[in-house]
Amino acid sequence: MPPGRLLLLLALTAPLAVAAPAQAGKKVPSAEQGSVPLVLDAPVGLETPVTIQPGQIAWRETLRPERNVRLLDAAPERKRPGAPAVPAGAVLFGYRLGSGVAYCPSVDQMRGSVTTQCFRDFNRDGKFEGGYVTDYQGEGSRYLTGFVHALGPAPNLRYERLTIAEAVPTGGHFVFVGFRGQVAQFRFALEEAKMDILSPCQPIAGGACTLNGLTLRIEPAGAAARISLLTASPNRQIQINMTGLSLPGPGS
Repeated sequence: MPPGRLLLLLALTAPLAVAAPAQAGKKVPSAEQGSVPLVLDAPVGLETPVTIQPGQIAWRETLRPERNVRLLDAAPERKRPGAPAVPAGAVLFGYRLGSGVAYCPSVDQMRGSVTTQCFRDFNRDGKFEGGYVTDYQGEGSRYLTGFVHALGPAPNLRYERLTIAEAVPTGGHFVFVGFRGQVAQFRFALEEAKMDILSPCQPIAGGACTLNGLTLRIEPAGAAARISLLTASPNRQIQINMTGLSLPGPGS
């Protein structure tokens, strides 16, 4: 793993954009950091008003990756750098890079550091002809890769696209941190991976505030907060941006 620490930054209500394919003749970086867009179900725990102390979970979320595919051909073991084979039938999630989208298998975070392969379809013909290696370093979620590196050829592996509903869901939650001025502050966690930056509930007219597609009324109760859900957008999404590491060089 390169020196430094992976920073996890939450972008709320991120647009569900489709990355453009790499342009012909344009060099694609051999190593990149990116982001994982996730789509959310209805929040859980705000069906009735709740009073939350600082440090407690205010509500929970169910999330699925925005882009998902199923690998139809088994990917052989990669030798340099080493990474295990990926079986046919594996479900891969989209990892948005500056140059396009890579697709990676989710991993069991209980296994600690895990090395695996991610793949690219540069010409959008339904086959992966490029591949990376990525190292999961115990960030705390099956859907956080950190960075991809060592871009090289892949043997035209076929895949099929899946709907968001077919993706394996994961859990997240918002913890109430406290008030800064009159603004309630929260910290989001995706499974056990806590974001590095707090998320304020942005005040709007009428004494309400908005956060992550939710319109809330949050009233101080001493150090605690009484939270009432007013409305919830039916199309909520977030994006986990991964940054802060020194990427490997071309020869890695």
